[in-house]
Amino acid sequence: MNKRKQKSSKPPILAEGLIKIFFPDKGNYSTVGDIHEQYNYLVSETGSIKAKIWYVRQTVKSILPLFTSSIYWSLSMIRNYIKFAWRNIKKNKLYSAINIVGLAIGIAICAFLFQYIRLELSYDKHHENAENIYRITEENYEDDKSVFTASSYPPVADILANDFPEFENVVRLYPLGVSITTPQNAKFNETGFCYADSTYFDVFTHKFLAGNKDAALQNPFRVVLTKSIADKYFGNENPVGQMLKVEDGLQFMVDAVIEDFPQSSHFRFDILASMSSLRSNMDWFFSSWHYPPVYIYALANSGFNLPAFNDRVYDFHKKYFREGEPRRIQAQPLLDIHLASDLENEIGVNTSIEYIYLLGGIGILILVIACINFMNLNTARAESRAKEVGIKKVVGAERKSLMVQFFLEAITYSIAALFFAVFIIEALKGPFSEIVGTTIQINYIFDLYMTIGFIAIALLVGFASGLYPAVYLSRFKPTEVFQKSLSGTRNRTNINFRNVLVGFQFAVSFFLILTTIIVFDQVEFIRNKNLGFSAEQTLIFPLKDKVVQNKLESIRNRILTDANITSVTAASSIPGIDRELNYPFNVDGMPFDETVSLNTILTDHDFLTTLQIELISGRNFSREITTDEREAFIVNETAAKQFGWDDPINKKIRAQRYDHGLEKKVLREGSVIGVVKDFHWESLQNEIEPLLIQISYQNYFYDYMAVKFSGQNSATAIAHLEKIWNETVPHRAMEYNFLDKKFEEMFLQEQRLFTMFSYSAGIAIIVACLGLFGLSVYIVQKRTKEIGIRKVLGASSQSITVSLIVDILKPLVLSVAVGLPVAVVFTNSWLENFAYRIDTTMWSYLPALLVLLTIAVVTVSFQAIKASHYNPVDSIRSE
Repeated sequence: MNKRKQKSSKPPILAEGLIKIFFPDKGNYSTVGDIHEQYNYLVSETGSIKAKIWYVRQTVKSILPLFTSSIYWSLSMIRNYIKFAWRNIKKNKLYSAINIVGLAIGIAICAFLFQYIRLELSYDKHHENAENIYRITEENYEDDKSVFTASSYPPVADILANDFPEFENVVRLYPLGVSITTPQNAKFNETGFCYADSTYFDVFTHKFLAGNKDAALQNPFRVVLTKSIADKYFGNENPVGQMLKVEDGLQFMVDAVIEDFPQSSHFRFDILASMSSLRSNMDWFFSSWHYPPVYIYALANSGFNLPAFNDRVYDFHKKYFREGEPRRIQAQPLLDIHLASDLENEIGVNTSIEYIYLLGGIGILILVIACINFMNLNTARAESRAKEVGIKKVVGAERKSLMVQFFLEAITYSIAALFFAVFIIEALKGPFSEIVGTTIQINYIFDLYMTIGFIAIALLVGFASGLYPAVYLSRFKPTEVFQKSLSGTRNRTNINFRNVLVGFQFAVSFFLILTTIIVFDQVEFIRNKNLGFSAEQTLIFPLKDKVVQNKLESIRNRILTDANITSVTAASSIPGIDRELNYPFNVDGMPFDETVSLNTILTDHDFLTTLQIELISGRNFSREITTDEREAFIVNETAAKQFGWDDPINKKIRAQRYDHGLEKKVLREGSVIGVVKDFHWESLQNEIEPLLIQISYQNYFYDYMAVKFSGQNSATAIAHLEKIWNETVPHRAMEYNFLDKKFEEMFLQEQRLFTMFSYSAGIAIIVACLGLFGLSVYIVQKRTKEIGIRKVLGASSQSITVSLIVDILKPLVLSVAVGLPVAVVFTNSWLENFAYRIDTTMWSYLPALLVLLTIAVVTVSFQAIKASHYNPVDSIRSE
């Protein structure tokens, strides 16, 4: 018989490696040897190519069943674990409900807070060149102190564009409240109106819905509308090319429509108008270094160096500012504004990074105590689960499989809690948005980060919550379980560990309760503090209209014809609504060439009477004394003290200003005729500053009118005012605010903080009480025999109840020891932000301790009383 010559060939490397991995050589019967023997035979019979193809096919056929089998049995085990977890949930409905609700609350609150934080951290990042945009601010020196303002003045923008080549584009924003008349003759007062340079869309990024971006704002008397305002004015019509009447008959054509400003923008407007429109009637605006303030933003090139720029601006100051003028400009990164800017005259309402840290900390703490609560409740049931572990180990279960079971059980709970958390979020989304003052939007489908975040939180919470039970329960030895020899030392260690966890929960609760009480006391102090003037029954409306200002005296007389109105005044600014003007003055006791900057109110004769400001010396302005209009001043107590005047009456004051640069001119000179008691113009976070009140010599400065009601029929009085306004200014709708409401808005942040702490404290207490309940159940279960023996020996139910309560409440000692100093440091640090604040003593913290003790005692009393009434025979037999 002819035999072919045997050929030598190596099998495919990858296939051979897989065979060796999945079918290792175990001696006499080797899969690798068998397949190699067959491979060598095929090489000699059919050739190496066909043999290699066969080898690969055999590898796939051999390994594939292993995969399918492994997947099948793994899925079967997982299904059994989940089924077993579900049976445990149904069997222990109370524990399951507590676990799921506690975790759901933690996940929901954490999701709320972190979505809010995510929104806050995203401010202004929607602009394509956000990292290269800077706002130009000013630092002014007043009385040996620096005052930083978010605004600057119009000429600065042109100079920056010309003298600093590192700035690619510079844009000015000049917000202004105006009256708009549509083609349908509908009238609207718009506070979201803003003049902007033609370079605006070269600096900031907006999506255009209609019109041409390159042509927008390039010509005078053009406007760009947001979608919301375009729908409001024109409905379904195309706004582009339509005309709008602004203020005194000025006609503006709509250039384009853009998407609404995103919520995460530190400034938001509805109407942008071309800055060049102001040249028709305010040409002086572009060369004014002192009024009005504008907001300037610059787009820098990628190599811009902020410290180098701030060094170079000294040359700018020498070139354009008068020698010794107390001001300088600075650049502020756009992305720092919302979370790190608290300057004078901010363009919008900002927050602070400390507030974000605080909310993030609260969210994490609540989630952590929810996890702790889950662990405590699971380990409290360790005794009943121990026999289950022992039986499974006897029949061959490995510790690894038991740990997987407990982890899957915990994750099953957390997934159930996740679904329940979604219902909580949907139910509380509106109230939470009101608390933080921002619309919180959660999209579970299209927001990939949110979806992943939700799942990650659920899995992380499930893993973290199941970690301790899985490790603790799976280590039980069958002999210990069935012989009931779990040593007292180990039990005591477990109890002490749970005491630490519960103590931490209540430390967080104590901190939140205490902080809530302090914040509440401060908010009430602010709300009830005597402001030094009467804000009640006082209506304020702006007069920023030439027609109204020119007819002010006749309007005032008509207003006073209503019996419900007791007094009327006009002023340049009003407490809580607008800042005072600031002018340089020279006063008695100072060299003539020196000045001091003073906050100034330009008003009429009835300012003190209308706001019921107390005059402590001298007299009020009088219409009978004609010289009061140009030669009389009234100062507050703080101004008199600052100038060192024991008797301020008849002290001389000279009002001065620079007339575009070169020499000082005295605007008016007069004497102090009266001193008013200090009153608060701003939030109580700020100290009362020196203030000067004088009669305005031009109606142009009257920006506001204040009307005091008798309080009997304010609705009739408001209707009376609206009638007069509509007859006098038919082209502008009347807008008004009540002074007390506007002043409350000044501490809105503090009110939100109080509300946030209140809800957080309530949630933390609920979750902590669940943990305390679990600990009390565990302790009662462990001491059942002891309770029975003590009752047999004559102990009363009352003594046993007290003993149990005292033992269970031991963690509160730890919670007070940890929570008190942290709360004291935090609240004192927060109170330092207020120039006027409550005084805290140790008695201030007593209510928080009483609240905590009451809640804790009520939580554990039911279980302790129930245990103390057990039948001794049943108690002893239970062991």
